[in-house]
Amino acid sequence: MKKYNLKFFIIQMAIIVGISLSVGLFFGLRSNSPLAMIILLTGFFTFLISIFYFFVYGSVITDRFTMRTEKKYSEERGYADCETFYSNSEILKINEKDGKIAYIANQNPFEFQKVSAADISGIRTGYIKGPLGGTSYVYFEFVYKGKKKRIATFTSNSAYSMNSEEVVEGISKADYFCEVLNNAKANATA
Repeated sequence: MKKYNLKFFIIQMAIIVGISLSVGLFFGLRSNSPLAMIILLTGFFTFLISIFYFFVYGSVITDRFTMRTEKKYSEERGYADCETFYSNSEILKINEKDGKIAYIANQNPFEFQKVSAADISGIRTGYIKGPLGGTSYVYFEFVYKGKKKRIATFTSNSAYSMNSEEVVEGISKADYFCEVLNNAKANATA
């Protein structure tokens, strides 16, 4: 299950560099700056726009591609009426009855990746311990072809008590999807 597509990343970076070059040229030529200053401005704007795009706005764009791919392929490939988990950066669809799993990642949004649930192992729920016994990250995970695939059901910038409503809900979701994955694995024909 590939989370990243190099071609898609290069296209995004080419667009960012193109925009940065345009902005750098605009400000550089407007102030009659030498070529070295225009190059520095372009580098500076590439850095700023990259930060803004990948950490703030980029997921809005890639979410649209991801949702379009999900809509296009779900029904025709047997994933219309199945359990679906939407996270900030990916979609996991589990066809419990047929033992199939589909995965779409925001940084690989045009690929509807399908695997048999028979090929997964190590299905479990977990969390990362935070200060004072709390957590800021709850997840469920499984192993596919020797690689661990971890999907967050709760994330936060600060630690929450293990008894907080948000953490309990995250654990509940993680446990539920582990159960669904185990059922799909039991029903898979490999």
